[in-house]
Amino acid sequence: MIAFLYREEIDDDKWNFCIKRSKQSRIYAQSWYLDCVAENWGALVLNDYEAVMPLPYKRKFGIFYVYPPYFTQQLGVFSVGNLDEELIEAFLDKIPKKFKLKELYLNSHNAVPQSWESTQRLNLVLPLSGVNYEQLQAGYKKQIQRNIKKAEKAKLSIMRDNNPDGAVQLFQSTKGLELEGLNQADYDRLKQVLHAAVYYKQADLWTVYDEKNQPIAAAAFLVFQERVTLILSAATQEAKECGAMSLLIHKVIEESLGYMKTFDFEGSAIPGLKRFYEGFGAVEENYHFIRSSSLPFWIRLFKK
Repeated sequence: MIAFLYREEIDDDKWNFCIKRSKQSRIYAQSWYLDCVAENWGALVLNDYEAVMPLPYKRKFGIFYVYPPYFTQQLGVFSVGNLDEELIEAFLDKIPKKFKLKELYLNSHNAVPQSWESTQRLNLVLPLSGVNYEQLQAGYKKQIQRNIKKAEKAKLSIMRDNNPDGAVQLFQSTKGLELEGLNQADYDRLKQVLHAAVYYKQADLWTVYDEKNQPIAAAAFLVFQERVTLILSAATQEAKECGAMSLLIHKVIEESLGYMKTFDFEGSAIPGLKRFYEGFGAVEENYHFIRSSSLPFWIRLFKK
């Protein structure tokens, strides 16, 4: 039986054990992560946590709706057993009718039932299973190889950093200036996520310093179930010119060999970023955005 549970009804140990054991496992679905990113969340649970589906939700104008929180690329259904389209459809059909709008990102292992409106989204990953250093290097395109050599000559220092605040601040003052929609509350939430990930030993944070010991690039990686995910990267103009980010990503990939199965770039459909990630040998591992609406007429009219 599939039942809807509110957050306070969820057994965290059973929930996280299901997420960890599932083939679809993603760090975003752990209870602590959802607590950080979602305004509210509940979940659909099959029997004794044999399969689960997190449902982040909000309330506006008295109407409840399911939404995809920032910094949460893939959710959907997670199962310790076989997961087919029929079970996914059963979960989707069990989303409570109180949610008049449902917008969700499924994970890359979730097939989309034909009854749902869906859009494919691009993700790029680098498979690491059975790959040695020579094979890794052979998969790099010439531009990435040139960037790495340029950065190695630039007298840079690359250091681990357990405090995410600097990386978020650098992101906010560089790439963040080009983004619309993120406000200070969102950046504070991102800091909360990264601090929690450090606490749970599921984060790997790096900063690149120039020869004057000034930070010019930073990146935050989430590490969970043999998957390392690039959730945040920031680079000044100086870093871009000397290839600092290419060297940093290469270093983390290199360190991941032998104990990680997947390096997840977390996107991107932006042409320049897509080319950059593909330069490391990344391949597509796509997922879907789904949507269903039973909003009242007056709300639909207002939205239009």
